[in-house]
Amino acid sequence: LGIRYTQPLVRNFSIDNTRRNLKIARRRLEQSDADFRRTTIETIARVQNAYWDLVFALRDQQNRVANLELSKENLRQVEARIAAGASAPLARAEVATELANRESDVLIATQQVSIAENTLKQLLLRDSTSVEWSQSYTPTDKPAFSLDAISLDNAVKDAMDNRYELQRLKLAADINKIDVNFFRNQTRPQIDLNTT
Repeated sequence: LGIRYTQPLVRNFSIDNTRRNLKIARRRLEQSDADFRRTTIETIARVQNAYWDLVFALRDQQNRVANLELSKENLRQVEARIAAGASAPLARAEVATELANRESDVLIATQQVSIAENTLKQLLLRDSTSVEWSQSYTPTDKPAFSLDAISLDNAVKDAMDNRYELQRLKLAADINKIDVNFFRNQTRPQIDLNTT
């Protein structure tokens, strides 16, 4: 039975290849965690943006339908004035043109609602042949506005804490620093203490 112990005194004393690999593996694990969190935040942000785009498109469609109804009412009033002899028949053409423009706006707004709804469905539904694709979505949340004062320092700190791409870059810099320390250590002479 024999025991042999080798203690590096200069090269590989503070860091060797095994310790280097362990430190790098820890940093890469933290990088993977940061990447996962960043991807999750981006996915949630895309879904929220698609939802609010749908809310906006629906509200825009409602406004354009209301404008169309006003144009129809205006046309009815102009025709009544023309029938009473209070307006020239040329006024009907101007209002009819405006009515046609409003109808075109409603069609465009309806198309935008369909696009926004399909974008949201693509993010939420995994199977494109599911029954939910044929159903229309009706948003229930309303935009919330707050006039509360926001602390700039807290907002900047919160933003920096939740920027996982910056954390990933910091971890990559740490990995580079570990490599630099290891390879600098490898340039030293090898002097070992051997005991048996």
